[in-house]
Amino acid sequence: MTIKTSSAPLRQLLLSLAFVLATDSTFPLQAQCPMSWDDAGVPIPNPDPPSPLGTPELSIEELLQFVHDQGITNVAELLDGMPPAMKENYTLVETTGTGLPSSVEHPRMILFGSDSRFIMAIATDPDDQQREVIDIADLDDDTGFWKFRSLDMAATPPALSADDSACVACHGSPARPIWGSYPDWPGIYGPDNDRLTSPQASRLEALRTSEAPASDRFRSIELLDSPYETGDTFSLPGRSYPYVNTVLNMELGAAVADGVYRRARRSPIFRELREEFLLRSYCAREIPDFMNSPAYQELEALLISLGAPSASLEDFYGLLQLDPGNDFSLDRLASEPTDSGWNVSTDSLFGLVDLLVLADLMIDDPQVRSLLAALPDHANGFSSGCFDHLEDALRYKIYQGWTLRGEARRAAREVAFDVDLLRSHQGIFDQATTPLCEYLAANIGFQGHIFQDGFESGDTSAWTQTTNGF
Repeated sequence: MTIKTSSAPLRQLLLSLAFVLATDSTFPLQAQCPMSWDDAGVPIPNPDPPSPLGTPELSIEELLQFVHDQGITNVAELLDGMPPAMKENYTLVETTGTGLPSSVEHPRMILFGSDSRFIMAIATDPDDQQREVIDIADLDDDTGFWKFRSLDMAATPPALSADDSACVACHGSPARPIWGSYPDWPGIYGPDNDRLTSPQASRLEALRTSEAPASDRFRSIELLDSPYETGDTFSLPGRSYPYVNTVLNMELGAAVADGVYRRARRSPIFRELREEFLLRSYCAREIPDFMNSPAYQELEALLISLGAPSASLEDFYGLLQLDPGNDFSLDRLASEPTDSGWNVSTDSLFGLVDLLVLADLMIDDPQVRSLLAALPDHANGFSSGCFDHLEDALRYKIYQGWTLRGEARRAAREVAFDVDLLRSHQGIFDQATTPLCEYLAANIGFQGHIFQDGFESGDTSAWTQTTNGF
């Protein structure tokens, strides 16, 4: 396999991990292990395929071009022409925190696709004066920033807003999506653990059984074939793991972490600080008394010399021109106090960024790759232990969580989904704590520090000084 260098775009880096195996095997949710780290359960000839013929590519610019080329003049027509991945992945908003008109009878519709990298918010109320305006969030692969625009379908011809200046008051600067933290989504259909309230279930059932829905918006989305009842989990018909809001949490978490990681990689000091980043972001949080160790003192001195106020994780992010207080506070409006502990459902956004940085390092560093290849992938409460070693377990997470895009991801999610996919610390790092953290420290040059390991017995490793070195 050819290993790309870290100067290549992320897509190239991830695709360098992906030998795509065309296989006709399928594995239902949690029923059996994949045959290999790139077994998606269905043949995947292209993990990032173009949109199906006759539908737009999922970017703001391509969507506008599609609208103009097809002569589309209203939202309903555009929805009819969207790719299946957009029509099958949606949630409904009963009340918003931004003051936009919405109700249980006429909820705002959020289309998030298979990977939540392109999101559309649409009014369904026939009396809403902005019902022909689509709010769009689009993650830019090149920059790692989200682009927010409004597409006014009532204009002649339909037109985009010039920038995101109208969005930052709610979405922050730089702008990022707003979405509740697992398992609570106030104001959303299925607000508590995806369970529908009585009015929400009644509205969905009315839409399901009506031949003429109250809004033409709903004709484009797929509803369940079975009745909706109070307390049911709000479910998507096209996913093996169907729970709407939990699905959006996980897919959006992966997208947000990817954007932050891409922005970090644009920093001129990122490549030289990957080991230090993982040592601070993972090892320092998992190892008792690390903050009092000589290794931490050396790390702190290094970061301060580079301009960081301290060796805190937040200041390390700041050194890379990132702000987790804004970037990770997805359940907060920009005017509200920040909280970077947004719950993906199986990990934090910090954990997902750690995973991407580890994959980046593995691509460049054969010793990291060998280290992970020498460690077995143990089955535990947070990992199925499907692979012979952690190298393939990491490749599997990257392939399923980030490499697969669009309709390829839709096809894979239709037949199978690993609910522990995004457990980065519990699924990968925690099985490699001692050798990985020792290697990171040694590679940086923090000599004279070694672990006393009690991890296998249930105690996390602790740093101690020794005269032996590594």
